[in-house]
Amino acid sequence: MYNQSTATTCFHSLPLMRCVFVRERITVVHAHSSFSAMAHDSLFHAKTMGLNTVFTDHSLFGFADVSSVLTNKLLTVSLCDTNHIICVSYTSKENTVLRAALNPEIVSVIPNAVDPTDFTPDPSFRRDDRITIVVISRLVYRKGIDLLGGIIPELCLKYPDLHFLIGGEGPKRIVLEEVREKYQLHDRVRLLGALEHKDVRGVLVQGHIFLNTSLTEAFCMAIVEGASCGLQVVSTRVGGIPEVLPEELITLCEPTVRSLCAGLETYLECETPRAHALVTGAVCVDTFFIQGCKLASANYCYAHTVDYIHGRRLGWAGGANVWEAAQIRNGGRPKSSLRIRLGELRSSTLPPEFCCFIFIMAAVQTEPSHFSQSWQRPFSIYGGLTCNSLMADSWSDRTPLHDAAYQGRLLTLRTLISQGFHVDTLTMDLVSPLHEACLGGHYACAMFLLENGANVDAVSTDGATPLFNSCSSGSAACVRVLLQHGATLNTPSLPASPIHEAAKQGHTECLDLLLSWGAHADVELPAVGTPLYSACAARAADCAMSLLHSGADVETGCGQDTPLHAAARSGGADIVDLLLDFGADRWSRNPEGKTPLDLSPPNSSVRLVLQKRGPCSLSQLCRFCIRRCLGRSRLHRASSLFLPRSIKDFLLCQ
Repeated sequence: MYNQSTATTCFHSLPLMRCVFVRERITVVHAHSSFSAMAHDSLFHAKTMGLNTVFTDHSLFGFADVSSVLTNKLLTVSLCDTNHIICVSYTSKENTVLRAALNPEIVSVIPNAVDPTDFTPDPSFRRDDRITIVVISRLVYRKGIDLLGGIIPELCLKYPDLHFLIGGEGPKRIVLEEVREKYQLHDRVRLLGALEHKDVRGVLVQGHIFLNTSLTEAFCMAIVEGASCGLQVVSTRVGGIPEVLPEELITLCEPTVRSLCAGLETYLECETPRAHALVTGAVCVDTFFIQGCKLASANYCYAHTVDYIHGRRLGWAGGANVWEAAQIRNGGRPKSSLRIRLGELRSSTLPPEFCCFIFIMAAVQTEPSHFSQSWQRPFSIYGGLTCNSLMADSWSDRTPLHDAAYQGRLLTLRTLISQGFHVDTLTMDLVSPLHEACLGGHYACAMFLLENGANVDAVSTDGATPLFNSCSSGSAACVRVLLQHGATLNTPSLPASPIHEAAKQGHTECLDLLLSWGAHADVELPAVGTPLYSACAARAADCAMSLLHSGADVETGCGQDTPLHAAARSGGADIVDLLLDFGADRWSRNPEGKTPLDLSPPNSSVRLVLQKRGPCSLSQLCRFCIRRCLGRSRLHRASSLFLPRSIKDFLLCQ
C-alpha cells in the first residue's frame, strides 16, 4: 500500500499472535504506525480476545490521494474500538482524529523523549576557525533535501569559513553530490553517509548550528538531540515542529531557500546566540525531554486503560501532567462484546452490507458516493490559494488531478474537473496540476488546464513556475502556450528561473522562444549567475551560441567568475572557442585570482585553445565596439542597415 508495505490480513497472523498473547499473559497490546500490517492485525486480534489496546501514531498523512483514503478507512476500522490513542504532538493529534474519526477525549499527546545523558555538549570538538552547520536526516524528498541543495551554494559563497556536515543516506544524496561537484565544495561539504545512533552525538558536538529542512514532521527528534548537544536549531515551520522547542532555542522559517538562508544568517553573523545555546539547550532538553517523564505518561495511559475496565478512575501523576495529557481523564473504552463491536463498526464507518466482510478480513471498502465526496471536502482557500486545508503539512497529499496531469491522461483530467476538482488544487509544497502537466511535457493537458482558469504563474515552495517546469522538460509547445496565456518571463526574485533552466538543460528551442518573447539574457541570480554562465557550466554549446547571438554580455557570469571561467572548468573547448570569438577576456581573474587558463585541465583541448589564441584583430575589436554601442535591444536592427551583406553578417557573427 505504501513504501512496499503490504495490506493487512487477519488469517495468517492469528495463530502466532494468539500464541504470544496467551503464553506471555499479555494485558495491554500497544501498536505503532498507521502503515504497519502487524499493528493492525495485533489490534484486531487483541480486541477479539478481550485484551486492552493502545495505539501510537507518529506521522502526518493527507486526505486526498488514493493511498491516504484507503489507509484512513483502514485506520478508522482498526481504531473504532481501541481503548486509547497516543500522538507525539497536537498537530499529529488533530491529524489522527480527523483521519480516523476519533473522539478527541481518548487521544493523548505525549511528545517523544531523549536521554540527555547520551547527548551532552562538548565544545572541545568544535573548530574555532570555522562555523559548522550539521544536518542529520534521511536524504529523501520529504526531508527537504532539495532545499538544502539550494542553501549550500548560496551561504558558502557569502561565508568563506562556513562548512556543512551532513549525515544520512537516501536517494536524494545525488542532489548534494551534484551541488558539491558543481561549486567545488569538496573541502567544505562532508557527506558522512548512514550513521549508527551511537555515532550521532559525535557528529552533533562538532557543529554550531543544527539545520532541519523537513517538509513535513509530526515531531522531529533530531532537533531535540541537536539542542541537547548545545547547537542552535534552525528549522522549517511545518507540522508539529513549532511545539517541540522553546523560542530561544529554535528559529522557525518557511520551507523556502530564501527564508532558511535568512534564518541561518541571524546566527552566522553573531557569536552570542551560539554560545548561549550551548548552555541553555542542554538545560532545557534535560528539563523537558527526559525519557522517564515520557515513560510515566505512557505508563499512566496503560494504567488508565486497564483500571477503567475495572471501574476505577485514576487521578493524575506528575509525569503525565507535565505534557497536558489530561484529555484522557474522560477517555477509555470498556470491554465490548462482539455484537457491540460490530454495532460500533457499522455506526461509525461503513454501510451494513460491508461490515461483516471488513470485520473478518480487515480490508477497506469504499462506497462510490462516499468516494467521490471525500475528494471534494478538503479543498478550501489557504493563504489565498486553493489547497488541502485539513493537511497542509502532509507530503502525501497528491491528488488524482496531479497524477493525471503528470501522466498526460487528458480524458481523466476532463472527468476529474467535471466532478468538482478545483483546477488549482495544490499539494503541501504548492505544486499545481499545471506544474505537473508542464513537467511531463503534456501540451494538451496544459492547454486544457489553462482554458479552465489555471494560474499560469503559480509558484511552488521551491520557486518553480509552470514555465520553469516546461523549460526543465524541454517542451517548447508548453512554453509557447504558457507565454500566450501571459506567463511571467522575468522572475529575478525567484530562485528557479525559466531562462536559466532552459540554458542549463540545453533546450535551445525553449531558450529561443523565451528570448524572442523578451526574456532578459543577462539576468544574474545569486550563486547561479547568468543564463550564459549556466550554459557554459553545463557545456550546452547551442544554448551558449543562441545567447551570444542575442546579445548576451560575454563577461557577465557569477560575480567575478566569468562564463569563460565556467567553460574552462567544465572542459568545453568548443564553448571556449565560441566565447573568445565574441570577445571574452582570457586574462580575467575570478575571486580566487585564477584565469581561465589556470582552471583548464593540463594537456586538455581547452588549454590548447586558450594558449593558441593571440590578440584580437582590429576588425574584431571594431565588431565588439559596434555591438556594444547598438546594445542587445537594437542588435537585430543591424540586418536592416544599408551595408554590404558581408559586413552585416560579420557584425551579427553569422
